[in-house]
Amino acid sequence: MTTPEVSTTIDLSDYEGVIGGRVLEASDQIVLRPAEIFRGTFWPHLEPLSEGQPLPAGLHCLYHLPLLPKAALRPDGTPLDNGLVPPIPLPRRMFASEEVEFLRPIHIGETLIRRSQLDGIRQRVGTSGPLVFATVRHEIPGALRCWQQTVFRGAGGETPPRRSEDAGLPPATWREDRQVDAVALFRFSALTSNSHRVHYDQRWARDVEGYPQLVVHGQLISLLLIERGLAWVGVSQPRRYRMRAQAPSFCGEALELCGVPTKEGCRLWALSSGRVVMQAELDVD
Repeated sequence: MTTPEVSTTIDLSDYEGVIGGRVLEASDQIVLRPAEIFRGTFWPHLEPLSEGQPLPAGLHCLYHLPLLPKAALRPDGTPLDNGLVPPIPLPRRMFASEEVEFLRPIHIGETLIRRSQLDGIRQRVGTSGPLVFATVRHEIPGALRCWQQTVFRGAGGETPPRRSEDAGLPPATWREDRQVDAVALFRFSALTSNSHRVHYDQRWARDVEGYPQLVVHGQLISLLLIERGLAWVGVSQPRRYRMRAQAPSFCGEALELCGVPTKEGCRLWALSSGRVVMQAELDVD
């Protein structure tokens, strides 16, 4: 049997005019409560946070959250149009990658402005058809610059995840086991205003998107890696962090956080039941 060749593409010419155009500006106070709820849920080994302390690296994602009505969401619970990324005619949306430059510590209690704009849209053809990658650039002037990439894709056509021995990873210097259950997924969804149904609606995750279980947020795995990486190299604030999601991790699976030291800081990766689900690099001063 001959596999049909996938040739469908999406005309992105209508989207190119919005790249680098509109800038969304939002102000938010870095209040203690969200960060302390996150710490108590996912980093209970850390000392309680207090006003005036530096916000732990990565927790800026708990602030400047979009305020979208339910009518502005796609059937899967993700934004149809968040004011920057226009509607993409593909049914599945996933967190793909992130790069963050940390310019100075953010302190709990500060009121900060964040400016966001669409940095680029590109596509390539995968096994399920077109993949559209949208990159949004966020900046908190003087404190942080961040590039977040989301991928939109068709149904099916998953790329089989690689096991650690097949991914060219070195032997880990550090390892730590974690497990993320449904309560943790609910709490993270609430803290980040993330209504993507793959994280809490098992029927949707299984019957519509074809996953065996609820999906662990890629951003949550990324935060677990950042915290472990900083602890392993013995610093509290990074200079730069880069991550790339490679496969989904599922609720209840064993999650293994791994790392090795590098000249710049450390190389990090996460395994879920032996599969490589994320790789990252953390640079420190």
